[in-house]
Amino acid sequence: LISMPSLEDERFYKTVIYMCAHSTEGAMGIIINKKIDYDLYPDLLEQLGIDKPLGGKKLYIRYGGPVESGRGFVLHSDEVIQKETLTIDKGVALTSTSEFFEDLSNGKGPKNSILALGYAGWGGGQIEKEILANSWMTLSADSTFLFDEEVTNKWNNAYRLLGVDPNKLEIYLNKITKYKKKIENKNTNTDKIFCSTVSPLNIDDSWGKYPIPFLALIYIGR
Repeated sequence: LISMPSLEDERFYKTVIYMCAHSTEGAMGIIINKKIDYDLYPDLLEQLGIDKPLGGKKLYIRYGGPVESGRGFVLHSDEVIQKETLTIDKGVALTSTSEFFEDLSNGKGPKNSILALGYAGWGGGQIEKEILANSWMTLSADSTFLFDEEVTNKWNNAYRLLGVDPNKLEIYLNKITKYKKKIENKNTNTDKIFCSTVSPLNIDDSWGKYPIPFLALIYIGR
């Protein structure tokens, strides 16, 4: 998930979230572009069984989300797994056990690891509603993008993979919002307007041809 430029919730502003689980009961993901300084959390990492990663293995620490922010979750490459490990996709898995943290500390962990403190969670049907409300874009990304150490520009890079300029997207969203309000003001309270992201589309308009998400503006009368 990539947060839309218009998303005002500071917890998710300009975030990229790797989705780990999704069902009718809810969804769970890890924010992967909010870096945490290792030196700021020595006591917490010690509680997780991680004193200092050894053995030349890379361990990146992220703010994973606002839910259970004192608990550690490890997104990692899948050459090392345990029976409690959740396999998410080819080459990517999620583990949260003390044994796994100990292996990381001893340099016995997988080649690529992201230690996240906390996670992002949604109730049943909640994330679908947020996507329809233009809070998120979706992107299929490989493990190279996931485990890339550089996080400062990951949000912009995610939009670049979509072929979308987030700055122009925000302009377009504002334009659609104004048009939506204009229609609503002309109709009664019994009418309904829906505006949702459908798919990427090349639109040739006043600021030039550029691939941007097509926002469906649907009017449903009485």
